[in-house]
Amino acid sequence: IYVLLGADGWLFYAEDGAIEDMAQAEPFTADELAAWRATVTRTRDWLQARGIAYVFTVAPDKHAIYPEAIPPTVRRIGRASRTDQLLEALADTGVTIDVRPALLDAKPRERLYHQTDTHWNARGAYAAYRVLVDRLHGARPRVPAPWPRSDFEDTERQTLGRDLAGMLGLTYTLGERDLGLRPIRARRAQVIEIGRA
Repeated sequence: IYVLLGADGWLFYAEDGAIEDMAQAEPFTADELAAWRATVTRTRDWLQARGIAYVFTVAPDKHAIYPEAIPPTVRRIGRASRTDQLLEALADTGVTIDVRPALLDAKPRERLYHQTDTHWNARGAYAAYRVLVDRLHGARPRVPAPWPRSDFEDTERQTLGRDLAGMLGLTYTLGERDLGLRPIRARRAQVIEIGRA
């Protein structure tokens, strides 16, 4: 497993074309973009015919939001990322949402991704959630509006290293602060975790 050590303890997944994606080195072909477009428009049309709200987004990889933490040995050589290409190719479908601006807007206030994991943390997920649910609510008012941030309290706890640290065998060595959110109003749905009664 290939993991990159970035600045200030940030780890980045580097398998499955991740390095090429960071470098913007392998753009989509015209055929690949056409296949994506066909899939998204077919899904949109099927759901629309049934009155179901639909939006399409790409959850940004950590390096798209924290490029300054990527090791300097990885340099961008392409003009556009595959996400840029895809969202541009789908721009006229009426269903795409680019959540990157919301994440970049929230980034100066708090860390949005785990340092030792491939994923965003609860605060990053919240930034994307607001944009996505706001659009769904606008398209179908029966979809509840997104909860405001004031309906959550910040949480913070020290944790063991997460998935990237585990890939290196350093789960117990590379811990991090998990920046979370806890709802302070009652949920309308019940959360049931598998294996727990």
